[in-house]
Amino acid sequence: MAAGQGRRFGGDKLVAPLGRSTVGLTAANHLRDALANVLVVVRSLTDNNAAMFAAEGFEVIGCERAVEGMGCSLACGVRASCGAEGWLIALADMPFLSPLTIAAVAQAIDDPRGIAVARYASRLGHPVGFGSAYQAELEACGGDRGARDLFAKHAGQVTHVDVEDEGVVRDIDRREDLTGGVGLSN
Repeated sequence: MAAGQGRRFGGDKLVAPLGRSTVGLTAANHLRDALANVLVVVRSLTDNNAAMFAAEGFEVIGCERAVEGMGCSLACGVRASCGAEGWLIALADMPFLSPLTIAAVAQAIDDPRGIAVARYASRLGHPVGFGSAYQAELEACGGDRGARDLFAKHAGQVTHVDVEDEGVVRDIDRREDLTGGVGLSN
């Protein structure tokens, strides 16, 4: 999901330089390293982020209701990929997330009713994954809560994927978040 507004960052954080790439492309490429299909949800197909991701070969869709919150972007992405075996939700402002962690969370969704979430040092983070049975509930998401309510509603179906990857809880909210910590591969 790449439809946020970056208010705390003071501009478009997804195009901010990071290593030899940008925040958004680093996060998206880590997803592509781990998954067969990656769909990038942006605010509008006419914005610079849409062009940036499309130029790198990503499938991109616009979500005009993205300003209403992460839940709207999530619902938009699920509707655009209906019929999928499941969905792995990751954020474009989390470039420190390892492709190995992404693959581990995806593999933990082993049936249509499965839900998986990455966990680092007892802290839940991203990515999160949902089997195909949750399509209607994901399409109904709205506001800024994303799919958070589904974790409580279906607590018995949730698998916590414990990882040694600080990237699951590390995002870019402010410019100072770009420095320190985890190394980059691209």
